[in-house]
Amino acid sequence: MIGYTAAFLLTVIMVYLFTAKYRVYNRYKSRFEFVKNTNDLPVDMVYCISMPNRIEYATAKMKEIGTSYTLFNAISPKDLNVLDYLTMSRTYIPGHRYFKKMTKLPVALSFFMCYYDAYLKGYDSICIFEDDIHFPHGKDKLVPTLNEWKDSNTDVLFLGYCRLSCHGEFVELSNNLIKVPKHKNILCNHALAMKKDFIARYVNRSPFLFYYICNDADLSRYMKRNNVSKVIPKQPIVYQNVSELGSNNENGNTNIHKNLCMF
Repeated sequence: MIGYTAAFLLTVIMVYLFTAKYRVYNRYKSRFEFVKNTNDLPVDMVYCISMPNRIEYATAKMKEIGTSYTLFNAISPKDLNVLDYLTMSRTYIPGHRYFKKMTKLPVALSFFMCYYDAYLKGYDSICIFEDDIHFPHGKDKLVPTLNEWKDSNTDVLFLGYCRLSCHGEFVELSNNLIKVPKHKNILCNHALAMKKDFIARYVNRSPFLFYYICNDADLSRYMKRNNVSKVIPKQPIVYQNVSELGSNNENGNTNIHKNLCMF
């Protein structure tokens, strides 16, 4: 009897884990809201992830660049329960670096929703912006950089790159693009562009866990382990407005948001 019970519980757990992506997406897909504008960026879809207290700021910034986009009303800790944290993260592991830091999983889930939505809809290329973005050059640098990236044989474009070390074999690909050595970490997800093949690989990776460390570190680790090709602009063209908005994600070190490497 004990053996049958254990087998049943194991089966339930496996089904729960293998269906987690679909359940999470279905649970939060109503939070997507399409906003129509006239001057679209040269990608299939632009996503903007925003917390409620930054909706006004984020929508104003998106209006500055004039593109249509899909707003995702971000997941917050109050939207999750203990079971969510136990089954989708390491938040309650004593001694873990992010023990009881409750904002990390919601951030990862909010990004997952955009990745998975793009995967299901088959977009060839997307941009994702967080709600603290700042466009000091407007669209002037953004559009040509995205066009050059789409024409390149690379997977992911970081439009800002916090604390990236300048040492190593960086390769100039075009007027605006620099290819980053695959072993380099880029710990900023506030402004990303991704292509279809990469998105499919990333959301279908195995084993799949929404959050190991934190969202940007998980992405960086995956890219390093799988030799994903990544590029940056010669100079950052999307910044994080931390000085005005602060941090919603329990990031104590504001220096991480400074772009220290410029070519």
